[in-house]
Amino acid sequence: MPKRTLSEHWRELRYHMIAGLFWYVMGFVTLTGITSTFAFLRSHLGSVTTIIVDIAAAIVSYGVTIYCVRLWKATRFGSLPSPTSNETESHPEILTPLNFAEVGLRRTVSGSVRPPHAKVQVLVHAGDGRWYLQGPVKVDGSVWSVECQFGNADMGVGGNYQVIAIAEGNIKDDRMSILPEVGAKSGIIKVRRTR
Repeated sequence: MPKRTLSEHWRELRYHMIAGLFWYVMGFVTLTGITSTFAFLRSHLGSVTTIIVDIAAAIVSYGVTIYCVRLWKATRFGSLPSPTSNETESHPEILTPLNFAEVGLRRTVSGSVRPPHAKVQVLVHAGDGRWYLQGPVKVDGSVWSVECQFGNADMGVGGNYQVIAIAEGNIKDDRMSILPEVGAKSGIIKVRRTR
């Protein structure tokens, strides 16, 4: 899985950080919070040290608040650098089943894709040497799933299969002997049909 950028991490965490900081500061602002914190520190550190610690905490809280607001403004109003081409390309990944898992005749295969809502297609490589297009794939944001078939009711038990996801491939053929060189590909997972 490609490494995420700082701006992607920030977009996911900024609301939680701001809410956490808000409640942390509210603990200092409330009269009960201030008096109980001050009394506890004074009894353990003394009055002068307690005042220094409280002033330092206020300065740190103010600095963190300003930093969070600036980052929030930067991401909201677009002053962060735009994503590079690597961040806008499609990246599919198969999350279930795991590699070398046992499957039945049918099994739901699911995964993730970036960017969200990218078109995903899934192919299964069977014992006859062909890739079979599965579908239709249901994409919900960055998550996708599809029910795949491994062999048929009469044959295929004990067989090994390979599964791959392709984003933005626009494959039209239902079956093919060679994996097409289109779209962005996930890693191939191998499964074994046991029932």
